[in-house]
Amino acid sequence: MTLLFTDLVNSTEMLGRLGEEAAEVLRREHFRLLREAIAANSGREVKNLGDGLMVAFDAVSAAVGCAVAMQQILEARNRNSAEILSIRVGLSSGEAEFEENDYFGGPVVEAARLCAKAQGGEILTTELVKLLAGNRGGFVFQPVGELELKGIDEPVSGYRVPWEPLAPEAPPVVLPRRMQSPPSVFVGRTSEKEKLQGAFAQAAVGQFRVVLMAGEAGVGKTSLAGVVAREAFDAGALVLYGRCEEHGAMPYQPWVEALGHLVRYAPLDMLTAHVARHGAALAGHVPELVVRTGAEAPAGGGEDHALPFAAVADLLARAAELAPVVLVMDDLHWADEASAQLLLHVGTTDQPLRALVVGTFRDSKVDARHPLAAALAAFRRVEGVERLVLGGLHGEDLETLLASVTGRPVSEEAKALGDAILEETDGHPYFVNELLAHLDDTGVLFQEESGHWLDPRNLLAAGLPLSITEVIHGRVDRLGPQALQVLSMAAVIGRDFELELLARVANTEEMTLLDVLDKAVADAVVVERDFPGQFRFAHALFQRALYREMSNMRRACAHRDVGTALEEMLGTDPGERTRDLTYHWALAAPRLTIPVRAENTPEQPEPDAPSLIGQ
Repeated sequence: MTLLFTDLVNSTEMLGRLGEEAAEVLRREHFRLLREAIAANSGREVKNLGDGLMVAFDAVSAAVGCAVAMQQILEARNRNSAEILSIRVGLSSGEAEFEENDYFGGPVVEAARLCAKAQGGEILTTELVKLLAGNRGGFVFQPVGELELKGIDEPVSGYRVPWEPLAPEAPPVVLPRRMQSPPSVFVGRTSEKEKLQGAFAQAAVGQFRVVLMAGEAGVGKTSLAGVVAREAFDAGALVLYGRCEEHGAMPYQPWVEALGHLVRYAPLDMLTAHVARHGAALAGHVPELVVRTGAEAPAGGGEDHALPFAAVADLLARAAELAPVVLVMDDLHWADEASAQLLLHVGTTDQPLRALVVGTFRDSKVDARHPLAAALAAFRRVEGVERLVLGGLHGEDLETLLASVTGRPVSEEAKALGDAILEETDGHPYFVNELLAHLDDTGVLFQEESGHWLDPRNLLAAGLPLSITEVIHGRVDRLGPQALQVLSMAAVIGRDFELELLARVANTEEMTLLDVLDKAVADAVVVERDFPGQFRFAHALFQRALYREMSNMRRACAHRDVGTALEEMLGTDPGERTRDLTYHWALAAPRLTIPVRAENTPEQPEPDAPSLIGQ
């Protein structure tokens, strides 16, 4: 392993000079910057050390690159801030023991001691790191002689890693962390992607645009927004990101996240000009504004107070003067009323904005009473606002994925397998990717020895991946305590089921049953068919997962109950339902007849064999 330690220089002095609240804002800002460098270099944060971090890397070059990126990103930040943030960094490689989510051993002690020995802005490392890094990354290692390190008996041959500041033309606002990681393979969405790209092109020349992107969970809304946002960033745009949380969301949460990112990196003169017009009105929600500009926070300001809409629009407009802005507002189906109102205000502002706002939400979660509903209705009358609805992937997309996963050309066998995957998943991107990864990991997707693809009839022979079953059970659990019982019985009936039959076998009160189905339809677990009382699982995998989670005996008893109920419903002439009856009785358990002995009746000797009456 290669271990990296950081330490914030003069943190105690900063605390005494600025006070606890302002110093804590700076400390959190420094951690955010370091974590962006860690994410960009595939590091794993082991723990927070108060004023520094311990980070682990598998690749030595990635660790050195991360140390350099940390110093560069802080230097770039310091150019436009009155308060300077400086760190020292220590690096060491070697064998380390991993226990209880922590690392122990020689390289851990060595890296920590090198960090303590370094000066502000300095990176110190060892000869082994230099040798292992070699020419990768083009790093320079300057010898600093033998270093006496506390707790280490022998002196260590130390090396300094010099680094150059980022070029002035580097983007003033770095890419938000949630937008940094592209999907391993991105397929499909050609028309939707072109619409987003076209909207950004219009925004870049001063035509403000809003694109509202709907679809169910896991359908790829955030991935598509991220792909277009990264392209815009590479073209010189400022990218901002904010996300609504399902539980415990504070007011204006996505706006606070997006504006906080902008204020942390924006040029100081831009922020100063904003403060000259609106004061520190945003400081109650974005305290970095006070730290960066030295402005006085308004009395009584805080997170419970409303964000001044005009100040938000002004800050975005000033940012758009620097470069076109792409603002991604994610998971708006969890938005609070204040965030939705602010979105509507910004989306209909008269301010000249070179900006594209992309909002993602699950349409199944937004009913007439939802805080977002009024904004969506108002946006329909606004020019420059577009709605996109994402559905499932198509056959060509599956062929591309199969070729990418296996590195093999797509044959007719592969196309048949792709069709089967589409049938099971309805093209849902998350389910498709997880199922393909599962088949590839278990070695059944493509047989190297025979050169054959998996037979579509054996698609689910290896079972469902845990990731899919966890998602499905999470969706069902949110529907209430009775949902698992009701929907498991529906899964026994089949992917298509009718209310009358389910009511006969679910052993549930009518209102409870209807309540579960209403919630299941609202959450896109179940869909209503054209005829009243007819339902269908939204994805075949929902039905498969619920069915397979039942024990063998419980499934067999459920098939028996369904068969009995069907006979009662159909009478002596099942007609077209004969096949259904045959299916359920073929999988049904025998019915047990348990004799009931009257009280005070002497026990009888056991018969030679139990009395079993089967169907």
